[in-house]
Amino acid sequence: MKYAILPLFFAMMLCAQVTPEQFNTAMGLNLFGDGDLWSEGAPSLAARLKCRLAGDGGEGIVHYSAYVNKLPCFGSKVTQIRANERDGKLVQVALILGNKGDSVKGTKESAVKNALTKEAKALRKSINDVLGKSQKGDLSLSGKNIRVDWWQCGESAVVLDAESGEFIILRFMSVATFEAGVSRKEARQKVQAANLVKNIDRKDNGDVYLMNVPMVDQGPKGYCAPASLERVFLYLGIQGVDMHRIADEAKTGVGGGTSSEELEKIAQKWGRRYGVSTHTAPFKFRSIQKAIDEGLPMIWTMWSTNVYGERANQNTHARQTMTTEQWLKTLKKQKKIKDVHEGPHICLVIGYNATTNEIAVSNSWGQSAAALWWVRMEDAEVVARGKLVYLKP
Repeated sequence: MKYAILPLFFAMMLCAQVTPEQFNTAMGLNLFGDGDLWSEGAPSLAARLKCRLAGDGGEGIVHYSAYVNKLPCFGSKVTQIRANERDGKLVQVALILGNKGDSVKGTKESAVKNALTKEAKALRKSINDVLGKSQKGDLSLSGKNIRVDWWQCGESAVVLDAESGEFIILRFMSVATFEAGVSRKEARQKVQAANLVKNIDRKDNGDVYLMNVPMVDQGPKGYCAPASLERVFLYLGIQGVDMHRIADEAKTGVGGGTSSEELEKIAQKWGRRYGVSTHTAPFKFRSIQKAIDEGLPMIWTMWSTNVYGERANQNTHARQTMTTEQWLKTLKKQKKIKDVHEGPHICLVIGYNATTNEIAVSNSWGQSAAALWWVRMEDAEVVARGKLVYLKP
């Protein structure tokens, strides 16, 4: 990818104090507003960048995300914006500039990796030309430190989080937040102190499901597995481990596609740092009921066939217009869907209804109707591909 040559004015500012506004100009993106970025909320940022940031998260940190039509950034293009907000104030903004999973399937992996490596190198040089030579520092991912290049611009830290040949993320946070980090002990204590059962919502019709499960939009790539695991991590209070880094560690291929075995290994590896154990269970209704009653979402490997999706979507809407008795009669008339092995997919099971023998399923497709589907257990058994995985503090 080609990078624009910076104006001579910026090349001469290596030792000067570059303002956020000047950095905006060099970057080609109006990221910083008139005031302090960390005193405003995500809606203000979205309005300035002219994009729609969808937020979700419940208590504590709210996670925002938007896939964008290639916003400029030092001659490269931003494909996704992610932002974290606490108490109405931004705490971190991440620009996704390159990712192996976004590449077209069939492209040689070596070519993709070479292109990403060159892009990261060019980006580092472009920022050096504006802010001076980068410093080496540690990006704290809730207990694990990742060695990164970083620069200071006003009160903000500009952090290049780039894994060679895998992904390129340009992160922004206050210098104080970057330097403070989060110790493994602090991260572990937060996770262990979480009261997960308070997220259980029980309805009069027998629906039992988990609230406050953050949404992570996997986008057009095959990142259902990394996105699902990130959602569980965020739900448990494990911050900073996003789907891009999960995909890298899980050896996700060009265009996406992660094995359930690799995903389970990553869950075990990262979970141990917080005193979180990884468990498996057979795909049985009682297994789902037990986990949900403890406030624990489950990762489900299945076949997301067209017939399955159509019925799940139709049933989810239809059940809202009927009494429980009427819905039970309707369910009894439905025939079991056909067993077709197509559309390998990983999603979350976040609830159940013991009266109607249904489970609540959530896909990582953004804020859509598929964020909460009610599925007949008989149909779910047809498309299930194996065991359920869940993490428990």
